[in-house]
Amino acid sequence: MAFGREFHGSRPYGLEELARHAGYSPSGVRTAYGEAEIRQVAAQIGREPNRPRRDTTGSRR
Repeated sequence: MAFGREFHGSRPYGLEELARHAGYSPSGVRTAYGEAEIRQVAAQIGREPNRPRRDTTGSRR
């Protein structure tokens, strides 16, 4: 899910689409991965996420 939301070009997969395929609710997709998973994907594919991620307070990380 981290790849589909954070690394997939200029148009990330939508929450509804990922939820449908993963068996989660849209809000469940949002909380199903965190910074550790984003770092793991970045290391595996050798690049940073497409956009900064917002934390739960709304500030950019």
